[in-house]
Amino acid sequence: MIFTTPRARFSFTTSRRGKRMISLNGYNYYQVRVNGRRSRWACSTHHRNGCRAAIKTVDDVIVFINEDHQGIH
Repeated sequence: MIFTTPRARFSFTTSRRGKRMISLNGYNYYQVRVNGRRSRWACSTHHRNGCRAAIKTVDDVIVFINEDHQGIH
């Protein structure tokens, strides 16, 4: 599925291991934490290098985007 927010176009995808991911502007995000209907997603593309980019969703609707990948890649 592909969705559009006022800022970006994103889609939910599946990783090679079957986990749910978000693809946004050429970066992939994996689900870090789930708290009821809320989820936090971290940059899976460069998280191991200290990337702080993240997304927060409520019921699969993006409510927060931090696309600060600068200085990491």
